[in-house]
Amino acid sequence: MALTGAAFGVATTVWLGPAPLAQLAHRADADQVLGELTGFGVRCVAAQRDLPPASSTALAGVQALDDDALTALRAACDQLVVL
Repeated sequence: MALTGAAFGVATTVWLGPAPLAQLAHRADADQVLGELTGFGVRCVAAQRDLPPASSTALAGVQALDDDALTALRAACDQLVVL
């Protein structure tokens, strides 16, 4: 869904919640998966508190946002799907 929107030039942001982040953190190819999304122009974000600690598997391509930034993102969106 995100790639389809991005392919048609729709500004697309994927907000990853705790469960998808935990799954990605356990995948050896997490950076490749995220790289495919960001390579197509999809912005991946997550609440800073939900990202794994820097000492564990970092998820390159996921932008950590604080609560204020997430609130602003939510307010600015026409449509919101949280994964």
